[in-house]
Amino acid sequence: KSDNRNKRAYARDYTKLYKVVDRLARANNIAYMNLRIVFISDYETFNAYSADNNCIAIYSALYDSLADNEDALAFVIGHEMGHLMLGHLQRLNEMNKSQNK
Repeated sequence: KSDNRNKRAYARDYTKLYKVVDRLARANNIAYMNLRIVFISDYETFNAYSADNNCIAIYSALYDSLADNEDALAFVIGHEMGHLMLGHLQRLNEMNKSQNK
């Protein structure tokens, strides 16, 4: 939806995302993880990533393109949840620390 861009995240956007996150967390028995969602206002970058503290960031361009398709949104969020569950960020940080010694 390049003609209809979010200039900022609205409550309805967070509600939609948290509904998807809650559904995925319950289905995978990880509701205990206390996941956080962050919107990044960037109208050209179609990306999402996972970060420290169980945080999943999604760029507004990607969200806007998937907002009408909850299954596609769940796929992206599920992918990022997988990185968190498998500890990919921690392993990457450990590798970087060992290489910098």
